[in-house]
Amino acid sequence: MTEYLREDLRLEPSIEIALATLKPEKLKAKVRQGLPLAVKEKENFYKRIILQGKPLLDVPFDSVPNALNEAWNCGKFYRRLFRFDWLSESGQLLVGEVLAQINHAQPQVSFSPLIGLVVAVLASFIDDRAMIWQLSEAIIQSETCPLARSSSQADADDLTIRDLGLLKLKGKLKPWLLQVSSSEINWRFFLCSLQYESAVRFVDCLLLEGAKVKFRFALAFLNFCSSKGHCVLSEGSPEELDDDLILEIIKKHPADVEKILKKGFDIRNLQMSLVKQLVTRHKVLLDLRADGLEAQMSRLSQANAGEFYAQAKHAASALISTNSMSRLFAILPPRFSVQNLEKIFSTSTDGYAYQTALRKMSEEPACLILMKTDFSPEVSIGAVLCGMKSPKTGLTGNGESFVFRVECEVESWFWHNGKPTQFAHFSPGNLNIGNGALMLNDDFKNCSTCASEIFSSENLLSRDESFKRFQVIQMEIFAFSSFESI
Repeated sequence: MTEYLREDLRLEPSIEIALATLKPEKLKAKVRQGLPLAVKEKENFYKRIILQGKPLLDVPFDSVPNALNEAWNCGKFYRRLFRFDWLSESGQLLVGEVLAQINHAQPQVSFSPLIGLVVAVLASFIDDRAMIWQLSEAIIQSETCPLARSSSQADADDLTIRDLGLLKLKGKLKPWLLQVSSSEINWRFFLCSLQYESAVRFVDCLLLEGAKVKFRFALAFLNFCSSKGHCVLSEGSPEELDDDLILEIIKKHPADVEKILKKGFDIRNLQMSLVKQLVTRHKVLLDLRADGLEAQMSRLSQANAGEFYAQAKHAASALISTNSMSRLFAILPPRFSVQNLEKIFSTSTDGYAYQTALRKMSEEPACLILMKTDFSPEVSIGAVLCGMKSPKTGLTGNGESFVFRVECEVESWFWHNGKPTQFAHFSPGNLNIGNGALMLNDDFKNCSTCASEIFSSENLLSRDESFKRFQVIQMEIFAFSSFESI
Protein backbone atom coordinates (compact mmCIF):
# COMPACT_ATOMS: atom_id res chain seq x y z
CA MET A 1 0.00 0.00 0.00
CA THR A 2 1.31 3.45 -0.86
CA GLU A 3 2.34 5.46 2.17
CA TYR A 4 0.39 8.44 0.89
CA LEU A 5 -3.10 6.95 1.35
CA ARG A 6 -4.71 7.16 4.78
CA GLU A 7 -6.00 3.62 4.27
CA ASP A 8 -6.07 1.22 1.38
CA LEU A 9 -9.04 2.51 -0.59
CA ARG A 10 -7.96 1.01 -3.89
CA LEU A 11 -9.95 -1.87 -5.29
CA GLU A 12 -7.87 -4.64 -6.81
CA PRO A 13 -9.59 -6.08 -9.90
CA SER A 14 -10.74 -9.67 -9.97
CA ILE A 15 -9.56 -9.86 -13.59
CA GLU A 16 -6.64 -7.71 -14.59
CA ILE A 17 -7.16 -5.81 -17.85
CA ALA A 18 -4.26 -5.65 -20.28
CA LEU A 19 -3.98 -1.94 -20.98
CA ALA A 20 -1.99 -2.34 -24.18
CA THR A 21 -4.78 -4.37 -25.81
CA LEU A 22 -7.42 -1.67 -25.39
CA LYS A 23 -8.21 0.60 -28.33
CA PRO A 24 -8.71 4.31 -27.48
CA GLU A 25 -12.52 4.19 -27.50
CA LYS A 26 -12.64 1.02 -25.41
CA LEU A 27 -10.10 2.51 -23.02
CA LYS A 28 -12.26 5.64 -22.68
CA ALA A 29 -15.30 3.51 -21.86
CA LYS A 30 -13.35 1.53 -19.24
CA VAL A 31 -12.02 4.71 -17.63
CA ARG A 32 -15.52 6.18 -17.39
CA GLN A 33 -16.63 3.02 -15.59
CA GLY A 34 -13.71 3.14 -13.14
CA LEU A 35 -11.03 1.13 -15.01
CA PRO A 36 -10.35 -1.82 -12.65
CA LEU A 37 -6.59 -1.98 -13.21
CA ALA A 38 -3.96 -3.41 -10.89
CA VAL A 39 -1.82 -0.83 -9.12
CA LYS A 40 1.26 -1.40 -11.29
CA GLU A 41 -0.87 -1.26 -14.42
CA LYS A 42 -2.44 1.94 -13.13
CA GLU A 43 1.02 3.49 -12.87
CA ASN A 44 1.66 2.54 -16.49
CA PHE A 45 -1.72 3.98 -17.40
CA TYR A 46 -0.74 7.35 -15.97
CA LYS A 47 2.62 7.29 -17.72
CA ARG A 48 0.91 6.46 -20.99
CA ILE A 49 -1.76 9.15 -20.94
CA ILE A 50 0.47 11.87 -19.47
CA LEU A 51 3.68 11.25 -21.38
CA GLN A 52 2.06 9.74 -24.52
CA GLY A 53 4.98 7.43 -25.18
CA LYS A 54 7.70 9.95 -24.27
CA PRO A 55 10.35 9.01 -21.68
CA LEU A 56 10.18 10.45 -18.20
CA LEU A 57 11.62 13.94 -17.95
CA ASP A 58 14.93 14.30 -16.17
CA VAL A 59 13.56 16.50 -13.41
CA PRO A 60 14.94 15.96 -9.89
CA PHE A 61 12.58 16.10 -6.92
CA ASP A 62 13.85 17.99 -3.90
CA SER A 63 11.80 18.20 -0.75
CA VAL A 64 10.88 21.78 0.13
CA PRO A 65 10.79 22.58 3.89
CA ASN A 66 7.40 23.80 5.16
CA ALA A 67 5.98 22.88 1.77
CA LEU A 68 2.29 23.15 2.67
CA ASN A 69 2.59 26.65 4.11
CA GLU A 70 4.80 27.75 1.23
CA ALA A 71 2.33 26.40 -1.33
CA TRP A 72 -0.64 28.06 0.38
CA ASN A 73 1.07 31.39 0.96
CA CYS A 74 2.48 31.87 -2.55
CA GLY A 75 -0.90 33.04 -3.87
CA LYS A 76 -1.10 30.42 -6.61
CA PHE A 77 -3.17 27.87 -4.72
CA TYR A 78 -6.38 28.14 -2.72
CA ARG A 79 -5.99 26.42 0.67
CA ARG A 80 -9.44 24.81 0.77
CA LEU A 81 -8.84 22.98 -2.52
CA PHE A 82 -5.80 21.05 -1.28
CA ARG A 83 -7.00 19.09 1.74
CA PHE A 84 -8.01 15.54 0.87
CA ASP A 85 -9.50 13.37 3.65
CA TRP A 86 -8.27 10.19 2.02
CA LEU A 87 -4.58 11.22 2.06
CA SER A 88 -2.28 10.44 4.96
CA GLU A 89 -0.20 13.14 6.64
CA SER A 90 2.76 12.24 4.43
CA GLY A 91 0.46 12.40 1.40
CA GLN A 92 -0.70 15.89 2.35
CA LEU A 93 2.93 16.93 2.73
CA LEU A 94 3.79 15.45 -0.67
CA VAL A 95 1.05 17.48 -2.36
CA GLY A 96 2.44 20.59 -0.68
CA GLU A 97 5.97 19.75 -1.81
CA VAL A 98 4.89 19.33 -5.43
CA LEU A 99 2.96 22.60 -5.38
CA ALA A 100 5.90 24.37 -3.78
CA GLN A 101 8.17 22.91 -6.47
CA ILE A 102 5.81 24.22 -9.16
CA ASN A 103 5.95 27.61 -7.49
CA HIS A 104 9.77 27.56 -7.68
CA ALA A 105 10.36 25.83 -11.01
CA GLN A 106 7.40 27.18 -13.01
CA PRO A 107 7.01 30.89 -12.19
CA GLN A 108 4.78 31.32 -15.25
CA VAL A 109 2.17 29.15 -13.49
CA SER A 110 0.43 31.85 -11.50
CA PHE A 111 -2.75 29.97 -10.47
CA SER A 112 -3.70 26.30 -10.86
CA PRO A 113 -6.63 25.30 -8.64
CA LEU A 114 -7.02 21.68 -9.83
CA ILE A 115 -3.37 20.58 -9.91
CA GLY A 116 -3.52 19.50 -6.24
CA LEU A 117 -6.31 17.02 -6.94
CA VAL A 118 -4.35 15.50 -9.83
CA VAL A 119 -1.16 15.23 -7.75
CA ALA A 120 -3.07 13.63 -4.86
CA VAL A 121 -4.55 10.94 -7.12
CA LEU A 122 -1.16 10.25 -8.73
CA ALA A 123 0.32 9.85 -5.25
CA SER A 124 -2.25 7.23 -4.34
CA PHE A 125 -0.93 4.89 -7.05
CA ILE A 126 2.76 5.84 -7.26
CA ASP A 127 5.23 5.55 -4.39
CA ASP A 128 8.17 7.14 -6.21
CA ARG A 129 8.26 10.83 -5.20
CA ALA A 130 10.48 11.81 -8.12
CA MET A 131 8.12 10.14 -10.61
CA ILE A 132 5.12 11.97 -9.14
CA TRP A 133 6.96 15.26 -9.59
CA GLN A 134 8.04 14.35 -13.12
CA LEU A 135 4.51 13.45 -14.17
CA SER A 136 3.16 16.64 -12.57
CA GLU A 137 5.82 18.63 -14.42
CA ALA A 138 4.84 16.96 -17.69
CA ILE A 139 1.16 17.81 -17.14
CA ILE A 140 1.77 21.43 -16.24
CA GLN A 141 4.18 21.99 -19.17
CA SER A 142 1.98 20.33 -21.79
CA GLU A 143 0.48 22.52 -24.53
CA THR A 144 -2.75 20.56 -24.15
CA CYS A 145 -2.80 20.77 -20.34
CA PRO A 146 -6.42 20.39 -19.19
CA LEU A 147 -5.75 22.49 -16.07
CA ALA A 148 -5.85 26.24 -15.72
CA ARG A 149 -2.37 27.63 -15.06
CA SER A 150 -3.20 31.31 -14.53
CA SER A 151 -5.97 33.32 -12.92
CA SER A 152 -7.17 34.49 -16.34
CA GLN A 153 -7.39 30.88 -17.55
CA ALA A 154 -9.32 29.94 -14.40
CA ASP A 155 -11.63 32.92 -14.89
CA ALA A 156 -12.11 31.95 -18.54
CA ASP A 157 -13.10 28.44 -17.38
CA ASP A 158 -15.59 29.92 -14.91
CA LEU A 159 -17.12 32.21 -17.51
CA THR A 160 -17.30 29.36 -20.03
CA ILE A 161 -19.15 27.23 -17.46
CA ARG A 162 -21.51 30.16 -16.96
CA ASP A 163 -22.05 30.50 -20.71
CA LEU A 164 -22.59 26.77 -21.20
CA GLY A 165 -25.03 26.78 -18.28
CA LEU A 166 -27.01 29.60 -19.87
CA LEU A 167 -27.02 27.84 -23.23
CA LYS A 168 -27.78 24.33 -22.02
CA LEU A 169 -29.37 24.33 -18.58
CA LYS A 170 -32.91 25.07 -17.45
CA GLY A 171 -34.11 25.66 -13.93
CA LYS A 172 -33.71 27.93 -10.94
CA LEU A 173 -30.02 28.73 -11.43
CA LYS A 174 -30.49 30.22 -14.91
CA PRO A 175 -31.92 33.57 -13.70
CA TRP A 176 -29.04 33.79 -11.22
CA LEU A 177 -26.46 33.07 -13.91
CA LEU A 178 -28.00 35.79 -16.10
CA GLN A 179 -27.46 38.43 -13.46
CA VAL A 180 -23.77 37.88 -12.67
CA SER A 181 -20.96 39.20 -14.81
CA SER A 182 -18.58 36.51 -13.56
CA SER A 183 -19.11 33.00 -12.30
CA GLU A 184 -18.28 31.89 -8.76
CA ILE A 185 -20.03 28.56 -8.97
CA ASN A 186 -17.33 26.70 -7.03
CA TRP A 187 -17.46 23.62 -9.21
CA ARG A 188 -13.81 22.98 -8.34
CA PHE A 189 -14.71 22.80 -4.68
CA PHE A 190 -17.27 20.13 -5.56
CA LEU A 191 -14.65 18.14 -7.49
CA CYS A 192 -11.99 18.46 -4.80
CA SER A 193 -14.45 17.31 -2.12
CA LEU A 194 -15.29 14.02 -3.86
CA GLN A 195 -14.78 10.67 -2.20
CA TYR A 196 -11.63 8.83 -3.23
CA GLU A 197 -13.12 6.52 -5.87
CA SER A 198 -14.97 9.40 -7.54
CA ALA A 199 -11.89 11.63 -7.45
CA VAL A 200 -9.80 8.91 -9.14
CA ARG A 201 -12.45 8.46 -11.80
CA PHE A 202 -12.57 12.20 -12.50
CA VAL A 203 -8.77 12.54 -12.76
CA ASP A 204 -8.49 9.44 -14.98
CA CYS A 205 -11.08 10.86 -17.36
CA LEU A 206 -9.57 14.35 -17.27
CA LEU A 207 -6.10 13.11 -18.21
CA LEU A 208 -7.38 10.73 -20.88
CA GLU A 209 -10.08 12.86 -22.51
CA GLY A 210 -8.93 16.40 -21.80
CA ALA A 211 -10.45 19.65 -20.59
CA LYS A 212 -14.01 18.92 -21.73
CA VAL A 213 -14.41 16.50 -18.81
CA LYS A 214 -14.26 19.28 -16.20
CA PHE A 215 -16.96 21.21 -18.08
CA ARG A 216 -19.16 18.11 -18.23
CA PHE A 217 -18.92 17.58 -14.47
CA ALA A 218 -19.41 21.27 -13.67
CA LEU A 219 -22.55 21.43 -15.84
CA ALA A 220 -23.90 18.25 -14.28
CA PHE A 221 -23.28 19.71 -10.82
CA LEU A 222 -25.10 22.94 -11.70
CA ASN A 223 -27.99 20.97 -13.15
CA PHE A 224 -28.14 18.86 -9.98
CA CYS A 225 -28.26 21.95 -7.77
CA SER A 226 -31.05 23.40 -9.89
CA SER A 227 -33.19 20.29 -10.34
CA LYS A 228 -32.98 19.19 -6.70
CA GLY A 229 -33.75 22.68 -5.42
CA HIS A 230 -30.69 22.74 -3.15
CA CYS A 231 -30.16 26.18 -1.66
CA VAL A 232 -26.47 26.62 -2.34
CA LEU A 233 -26.38 30.36 -2.92
CA SER A 234 -24.42 32.23 -0.27
CA GLU A 235 -26.39 34.75 1.76
CA GLY A 236 -23.42 37.09 1.84
CA SER A 237 -22.92 37.34 -1.91
CA PRO A 238 -25.46 36.83 -4.71
CA GLU A 239 -22.62 35.78 -6.99
CA GLU A 240 -21.33 32.85 -4.92
CA LEU A 241 -22.39 29.37 -3.99
CA ASP A 242 -21.88 28.31 -0.39
CA ASP A 243 -18.86 25.97 -0.08
CA ASP A 244 -20.07 24.48 3.20
CA LEU A 245 -23.49 23.66 1.81
CA ILE A 246 -21.85 22.02 -1.20
CA LEU A 247 -19.70 19.92 1.13
CA GLU A 248 -22.79 18.96 3.13
CA ILE A 249 -24.53 17.80 -0.05
CA ILE A 250 -21.54 15.64 -0.95
CA LYS A 251 -21.35 14.03 2.50
CA LYS A 252 -25.08 13.44 2.93
CA HIS A 253 -25.90 12.33 -0.61
CA PRO A 254 -23.10 10.07 -1.92
CA ALA A 255 -25.56 8.35 -4.28
CA ASP A 256 -26.49 11.75 -5.73
CA VAL A 257 -22.80 12.53 -6.27
CA GLU A 258 -22.46 9.36 -8.34
CA LYS A 259 -25.50 10.46 -10.33
CA ILE A 260 -23.77 13.78 -10.99
CA LEU A 261 -20.72 11.99 -12.40
CA LYS A 262 -22.93 9.80 -14.58
CA LYS A 263 -24.93 12.81 -15.78
CA GLY A 264 -21.69 14.51 -16.75
CA PHE A 265 -21.02 11.88 -19.38
CA ASP A 266 -24.63 11.87 -20.51
CA ILE A 267 -24.49 15.49 -21.68
CA ARG A 268 -24.83 15.38 -25.45
CA ASN A 269 -23.63 17.73 -28.20
CA LEU A 270 -20.93 19.36 -26.09
CA GLN A 271 -18.39 19.79 -28.86
CA MET A 272 -14.83 20.49 -27.79
CA SER A 273 -14.59 23.05 -30.59
CA LEU A 274 -17.39 25.05 -28.94
CA VAL A 275 -15.77 24.82 -25.50
CA LYS A 276 -12.38 25.88 -26.88
CA GLN A 277 -13.93 28.81 -28.73
CA LEU A 278 -15.64 30.09 -25.59
CA VAL A 279 -12.56 29.60 -23.39
CA THR A 280 -10.27 31.27 -25.93
CA ARG A 281 -12.54 34.26 -26.41
CA HIS A 282 -12.96 34.78 -22.68
CA LYS A 283 -9.20 34.50 -22.21
CA VAL A 284 -8.53 37.15 -24.87
CA LEU A 285 -11.15 39.48 -23.40
CA LEU A 286 -9.76 39.04 -19.88
CA ASP A 287 -6.19 39.63 -21.06
CA LEU A 288 -7.23 42.78 -22.93
CA ARG A 289 -8.99 44.12 -19.86
CA ALA A 290 -6.01 43.27 -17.65
CA ASP A 291 -3.89 45.46 -19.92
CA GLY A 292 -6.31 48.37 -19.60
CA LEU A 293 -7.77 48.09 -23.08
CA GLU A 294 -11.46 48.01 -22.17
CA ALA A 295 -12.28 50.83 -24.58
CA GLN A 296 -10.22 49.44 -27.47
CA MET A 297 -11.93 46.10 -27.98
CA SER A 298 -12.41 46.81 -31.69
CA ARG A 299 -8.86 45.47 -32.09
CA LEU A 300 -10.30 42.07 -31.27
CA SER A 301 -13.02 42.48 -33.89
CA GLN A 302 -10.47 43.28 -36.59
CA ALA A 303 -8.53 40.11 -35.83
CA ASN A 304 -11.45 37.70 -35.54
CA ALA A 305 -14.24 39.01 -37.78
CA GLY A 306 -13.88 36.45 -40.56
CA GLU A 307 -15.07 33.46 -38.54
CA PHE A 308 -18.44 35.16 -37.92
CA TYR A 309 -19.28 35.91 -41.55
CA ALA A 310 -21.98 33.21 -41.84
CA GLN A 311 -23.74 34.43 -38.70
CA ALA A 312 -23.48 38.04 -39.85
CA LYS A 313 -25.01 37.13 -43.20
CA HIS A 314 -27.83 35.27 -41.42
CA ALA A 315 -28.64 38.44 -39.40
CA ALA A 316 -29.43 40.19 -42.73
CA SER A 317 -29.19 43.74 -41.40
CA ALA A 318 -30.32 46.45 -43.78
CA LEU A 319 -28.37 49.12 -41.87
CA ILE A 320 -24.77 47.88 -41.85
CA SER A 321 -22.72 45.64 -44.13
CA THR A 322 -22.13 41.96 -43.51
CA ASN A 323 -18.46 42.72 -42.85
CA SER A 324 -19.37 45.30 -40.21
CA MET A 325 -21.83 42.89 -38.63
CA SER A 326 -19.03 40.29 -38.54
CA ARG A 327 -16.85 42.75 -36.64
CA LEU A 328 -19.72 43.40 -34.26
CA PHE A 329 -20.17 39.67 -33.66
CA ALA A 330 -16.50 39.44 -32.72
CA ILE A 331 -16.95 41.75 -29.73
CA LEU A 332 -20.16 40.20 -28.43
CA PRO A 333 -19.99 38.38 -25.09
CA PRO A 334 -18.61 34.93 -25.99
CA ARG A 335 -21.81 32.91 -25.50
CA PHE A 336 -23.62 35.21 -27.95
CA SER A 337 -20.86 34.78 -30.51
CA VAL A 338 -21.92 31.12 -30.93
CA GLN A 339 -25.58 32.01 -31.47
CA ASN A 340 -27.52 33.56 -34.34
CA LEU A 341 -29.14 36.98 -34.42
CA GLU A 342 -32.85 37.03 -35.27
CA LYS A 343 -34.53 40.32 -36.17
CA ILE A 344 -37.50 40.97 -33.86
CA PHE A 345 -38.20 44.62 -34.72
CA SER A 346 -37.61 46.90 -37.69
CA THR A 347 -39.00 50.35 -38.47
CA SER A 348 -39.42 49.23 -42.09
CA THR A 349 -41.98 46.59 -41.04
CA ASP A 350 -43.18 47.66 -37.56
CA GLY A 351 -43.13 51.43 -38.01
CA TYR A 352 -41.92 53.88 -35.38
CA ALA A 353 -43.80 52.14 -32.60
CA TYR A 354 -41.85 52.45 -29.37
CA GLN A 355 -44.36 50.37 -27.41
CA THR A 356 -44.04 47.53 -29.92
CA ALA A 357 -40.25 47.63 -29.62
CA LEU A 358 -40.53 47.72 -25.81
CA ARG A 359 -42.90 44.74 -25.75
CA LYS A 360 -40.66 42.62 -27.97
CA MET A 361 -37.54 43.46 -25.98
CA SER A 362 -39.33 42.60 -22.73
CA GLU A 363 -39.53 38.99 -23.89
CA GLU A 364 -35.76 38.64 -24.41
CA PRO A 365 -32.90 38.27 -21.86
CA ALA A 366 -30.54 40.07 -24.27
CA CYS A 367 -30.84 42.05 -27.47
CA LEU A 368 -28.90 44.19 -29.95
CA ILE A 369 -30.24 47.63 -30.96
CA LEU A 370 -28.96 49.16 -34.20
CA MET A 371 -30.01 52.49 -35.76
CA LYS A 372 -29.36 55.06 -38.47
CA THR A 373 -29.91 58.72 -37.56
CA ASP A 374 -30.24 62.08 -39.31
CA PHE A 375 -26.63 62.87 -38.26
CA SER A 376 -24.96 61.05 -41.17
CA PRO A 377 -25.96 58.21 -43.51
CA GLU A 378 -22.46 56.75 -43.02
CA VAL A 379 -22.77 56.33 -39.27
CA SER A 380 -24.78 53.71 -37.37
CA ILE A 381 -24.95 53.56 -33.59
CA GLY A 382 -26.40 51.12 -31.11
CA ALA A 383 -26.11 49.05 -27.96
CA VAL A 384 -26.03 45.45 -26.78
CA LEU A 385 -28.14 44.97 -23.65
CA CYS A 386 -27.51 41.78 -21.64
CA GLY A 387 -29.00 40.26 -18.51
CA MET A 388 -32.35 42.00 -18.85
CA LYS A 389 -35.17 40.92 -16.59
CA SER A 390 -38.45 42.46 -17.69
CA PRO A 391 -37.48 45.84 -19.14
CA LYS A 392 -41.03 47.20 -19.03
CA THR A 393 -39.93 49.54 -16.26
CA GLY A 394 -36.95 50.16 -13.99
CA LEU A 395 -33.22 49.56 -14.17
CA THR A 396 -32.02 46.44 -15.96
CA GLY A 397 -28.97 44.87 -17.60
CA ASN A 398 -25.53 43.73 -16.45
CA GLY A 399 -21.87 44.45 -17.08
CA GLU A 400 -21.80 42.59 -20.39
CA SER A 401 -23.82 45.43 -21.95
CA PHE A 402 -21.97 47.92 -24.17
CA VAL A 403 -22.50 50.69 -26.75
CA PHE A 404 -20.96 50.95 -30.21
CA ARG A 405 -20.53 53.09 -33.32
CA VAL A 406 -20.15 51.81 -36.89
CA GLU A 407 -18.59 53.90 -39.64
CA CYS A 408 -15.50 52.64 -41.42
CA GLU A 409 -14.78 50.42 -38.40
CA VAL A 410 -16.68 49.15 -35.39
CA GLU A 411 -15.84 51.18 -32.30
CA SER A 412 -17.13 49.99 -28.94
CA TRP A 413 -17.18 51.10 -25.30
CA PHE A 414 -17.54 48.70 -22.39
CA TRP A 415 -18.38 48.84 -18.71
CA HIS A 416 -15.74 47.74 -16.22
CA ASN A 417 -15.53 47.32 -12.45
CA GLY A 418 -15.70 50.49 -10.42
CA LYS A 419 -18.02 52.32 -12.80
CA PRO A 420 -21.72 53.04 -12.07
CA THR A 421 -24.19 50.33 -13.09
CA GLN A 422 -27.14 52.17 -14.66
CA PHE A 423 -26.91 50.04 -17.80
CA ALA A 424 -30.44 50.71 -19.04
CA HIS A 425 -33.68 52.21 -17.78
CA PHE A 426 -36.94 51.45 -19.57
CA SER A 427 -40.07 53.51 -19.08
CA PRO A 428 -43.29 54.00 -21.11
CA GLY A 429 -41.89 57.29 -22.41
CA ASN A 430 -38.22 56.60 -23.13
CA LEU A 431 -35.27 54.21 -23.06
CA ASN A 432 -32.11 55.48 -21.38
CA ILE A 433 -28.98 53.42 -22.04
CA GLY A 434 -25.82 54.10 -20.06
CA ASN A 435 -27.25 57.14 -18.24
CA GLY A 436 -27.27 59.23 -21.41
CA ALA A 437 -25.03 57.30 -23.79
CA LEU A 438 -28.21 56.69 -25.79
CA MET A 439 -31.61 58.22 -24.98
CA LEU A 440 -34.58 57.19 -27.16
CA ASN A 441 -37.98 58.80 -26.70
CA ASP A 442 -41.34 57.25 -27.52
CA ASP A 443 -41.61 58.61 -31.07
CA PHE A 444 -37.89 58.26 -31.95
CA LYS A 445 -37.75 61.95 -32.97
CA ASN A 446 -36.24 63.72 -29.98
CA CYS A 447 -33.38 61.37 -29.10
CA SER A 448 -29.91 62.17 -27.81
CA THR A 449 -26.40 60.91 -27.07
CA CYS A 450 -23.74 62.26 -24.75
CA ALA A 451 -20.59 61.18 -22.94
CA SER A 452 -21.27 58.33 -20.51
CA GLU A 453 -19.43 57.52 -17.30
CA ILE A 454 -21.02 54.05 -17.36
CA PHE A 455 -19.18 52.98 -20.53
CA SER A 456 -16.39 55.61 -20.52
CA SER A 457 -17.74 56.66 -23.93
CA GLU A 458 -17.94 59.91 -25.89
CA ASN A 459 -21.18 60.82 -27.59
CA LEU A 460 -21.71 58.18 -30.25
CA LEU A 461 -22.30 60.48 -33.23
CA SER A 462 -19.72 63.30 -33.25
CA ARG A 463 -17.37 61.52 -30.84
CA ASP A 464 -16.80 64.42 -28.47
CA GLU A 465 -18.03 65.53 -25.05
CA SER A 466 -21.03 67.45 -26.41
CA PHE A 467 -24.73 66.69 -26.00
CA LYS A 468 -26.04 65.69 -29.41
CA ARG A 469 -29.72 65.46 -30.40
CA PHE A 470 -30.83 63.23 -33.27
CA GLN A 471 -33.82 61.62 -34.94
CA VAL A 472 -33.98 57.90 -35.69
CA ILE A 473 -34.31 57.27 -39.43
CA GLN A 474 -34.16 53.46 -39.29
CA MET A 475 -33.93 50.99 -36.44
CA GLU A 476 -33.45 47.23 -36.09
CA ILE A 477 -33.59 45.17 -32.91
CA PHE A 478 -32.18 41.64 -32.80
CA ALA A 479 -32.53 38.81 -30.27
CA PHE A 480 -30.23 35.82 -29.85
CA SER A 481 -31.29 32.31 -30.82
CA SER A 482 -29.45 29.02 -30.50
CA PHE A 483 -26.71 28.57 -33.05
CA GLU A 484 -26.78 25.25 -34.88
CA SER A 485 -23.55 24.04 -33.22
CA ILE A 486 -25.01 24.26 -29.70
